[in-house]
Formats: sequence, C-alpha cells, structure tokens
Amino acid sequence: MDSSRAGNKENAGYDNTTAIRRFVDGAALCRLDRQDGAFGLYRHTIGLLVESRRVRLAVLAGVPLVWIAMLHIGPILQMANISLLANYPPQPDKSSEYTLANYALFFSDRLYFLPFVRSLIFAAVVTISTLVIVYPVAYYVAKVVQPKNRMRALLLLLIPFWAGELIRTFSVIMLLANRGALNVLLREFGFIDRPIPMLYTFFSLSFGVIYLLALYMLLPLYSAIEKIPTPLIHAAADLGAGPSSGSAGSSCRFPRTASSPAAASST
Repeated sequence: MDSSRAGNKENAGYDNTTAIRRFVDGAALCRLDRQDGAFGLYRHTIGLLVESRRVRLAVLAGVPLVWIAMLHIGPILQMANISLLANYPPQPDKSSEYTLANYALFFSDRLYFLPFVRSLIFAAVVTISTLVIVYPVAYYVAKVVQPKNRMRALLLLLIPFWAGELIRTFSVIMLLANRGALNVLLREFGFIDRPIPMLYTFFSLSFGVIYLLALYMLLPLYSAIEKIPTPLIHAAADLGAGPSSGSAGSSCRFPRTASSPAAASST
C-alpha cells in the first residue's frame, strides 16, 4: 500500500517535471521563432549590406558620389554646355548651334580676359596668405598646446565659425566700414582725421575671404601636423636641424603637410 502510494507520487512528480520542461521548451521555441522572424527580415535586407564588402563600399561611396555629381559636376557641365552655344537662351524658332566663338572673344578681348587673370592672381594671393597665417596657429595647437587643453583651444578657434557666412560677412563690413570699428578706433586715438576707405578694395576682399575660409585651411593642417611623430622632430633637432635653420621644417613638417593646403584650397 505504501509502496503504491510512493510510486504514484513519483509518477506525479515525473509528470509535473515533464510538463514544466515541455512548457519551457515550447516557450523557448516560440521565442526563437519570433526572433528568427525578426532577424530573418534583417538578415535578408540590411544584413546583406553588412556582410558584403562590395555592397558596403558601394553604399558608402555612392551617396557622396551622387551628391558631388548632382551639386558640383552637374552645374559645371551645364555651364560648359551654355558656353558653347551660339545663342543663349535658346529661341524656339532657331536651332541651338555649338561654336567656339565665345571662347575666342573671351581670350581676345581685354574686357573679359583681364578680370579672369585678376581673379586667378587674387585666388593665389589669398591662398598663400591664408597658409602663412594659419600654419603657425595649426602647429601651435597641434604640437605646443598640452593634449588636455588641445580640444579647448580648437573649440575657441571654431566658435566664430558657428555663425553663418552671411553674418560673418556683415561683421567684416561693420569692422572695415567708414564708420566701422577700425576707423572709429583709429580716430579716437588720433591716428587719422578722416575715415580710411577700406571697403571694396583688394585689402578688404582679401581680409574677408581669409576670415571666411580660414577654417577650411586650419582643420586639414591641424590634422596633418598632429600625425607627425614628435620623436621624429626631436631626432631632427638632435641631428642639427634647429628651429632657426629651418631644416626640421623642410625635412619633417612641410613634406608631411604638403597635401593639406591643396585639399583646403580646393574647397
């Protein structure tokens, strides 16, 4: 009698344990099925992009290439097409013909050619001036400032560029105008009796462009100078390339940062 009761209890316990295990296994299988359903969609869509190196490269490079083609190369090609048209805008009763007469007129007439040459000279002067002004600042931040204070120095340099270009352009006008801050300061100290006309001159244009584009020269230079190993500069100094001789700069710094001004001037 006792043995039969004990057997019944064992069978009941076994049945309960089996039922619990089946319930847990069933719940786990349901959870896995739901996960497989969720991850199956991911695996067949975004997962393909992650697993394939060519697809990742195509996606990462495709978006910038489309942006450049639509907003940079496209307008340039459109302007080149317009420059070759004999009549623009095209008239409905006349067919559009391509010709090189516009280019012949451009290079033969001083009215068109001289401003083009002046623009090239202005661009070269502004680029070199920006490089001369910004290079010491980038080198100071990258190599002289302590690493713990480097981000603070960069932040102080970047704060003026948080404002829009239109606001910064008006700030240059307010600074160099006849009643601007610079003329008022010079007159208060007695250096001048009448305002110095600075606006709409080569100096004001150069100053404004340098101020507006200095950031595009600063960041590439800073990034390139920061990557120069400090022991390399110390080794050059130990071998006799002192700061006054310029050998350390010509052999260590300048070759490793030569591509940065070119990249900055292309913007």
